[in-house]
Amino acid sequence: LVSIFTSKDSSFEGYDKADSKKLCQRLSKLGPQELRHMHKYSQIYEPHSQSWAELWAKADIFIEGDRLAQKMARLNTYHLLIAASPHRKRMDAGLSIKGIAGEGCGHVMWDEIFQFPFYLTKFPTVCKAHLMYRAARLPIAKQNAEKQGHKGALYPWHSAGTGKEVGRPRYWIGLEGMDWEAFDKCYHVNHAVFFNCWQYYEETNESKFLEDTLLEMMLEIAMFWQSVAQYSAEDGRYHIDGVVGPDTFHKNGGKGIRDNAYTNIMTVWCLRKLLEVFEIVCPEALKEKCEVVGMTPDVVERIRDIQSK
Repeated sequence: LVSIFTSKDSSFEGYDKADSKKLCQRLSKLGPQELRHMHKYSQIYEPHSQSWAELWAKADIFIEGDRLAQKMARLNTYHLLIAASPHRKRMDAGLSIKGIAGEGCGHVMWDEIFQFPFYLTKFPTVCKAHLMYRAARLPIAKQNAEKQGHKGALYPWHSAGTGKEVGRPRYWIGLEGMDWEAFDKCYHVNHAVFFNCWQYYEETNESKFLEDTLLEMMLEIAMFWQSVAQYSAEDGRYHIDGVVGPDTFHKNGGKGIRDNAYTNIMTVWCLRKLLEVFEIVCPEALKEKCEVVGMTPDVVERIRDIQSK
């Protein structure tokens, strides 16, 4: 029998996380104490089976007439289920790209933009926990943007516990020769965070969560994009230089490229959506958050200009 649990599980609520001795004692005793009351395998299997049945009842997708498509849909659904448990709503954890199934396992990347719709329709508390994870690491994202000479916040290509960049050779197997520094230019991670903030609000209509938590992230990300976009008098348009888009194989020798299509289009989308958010949130909350991030009326006008050119 194998049972996996950590000090973040709800069983440990009330324990001081700094008191590692108590936690270790609790961990070592919990398994034997529970097993002492188990006399048959079915006593362990049946609750386990029931829990999975409840998950599948919510998550399963039925496809008629194509057995292979049905099998693939369930395979991928299973991987999503093991990557993020509905029990994590009180945990400080983001949506990992591979669960525990490969290199970089447990890391949080821009792939969240593809994972989010599944959880948002099936287990919305997982999405809220993920956004709280991102919000808690906003100060690190701001430091990351500053290091690169930009304003606002830039979330790392690979994020884990600290929110710092962890996508480096020592974490991966057989990929030491890659141009890792170029991935610091994978700015489209910011689009995923912003997009999911908006998706969550649009699906749940949680105005308070938008104003208290999501708004500041969205403002900081917009501050980043207006800082990165540069106006060219030659063509009367804004350009974004030195980026590595979702197609990470095109890095231009590590320098990045100019005007990646996805990056530019999503930047315009984010800035336009932010202007919509301005009309939704409470004016007092908007004023307070704008003061926190330093978004002045001049910056707002610059954002309006960028999204139109």
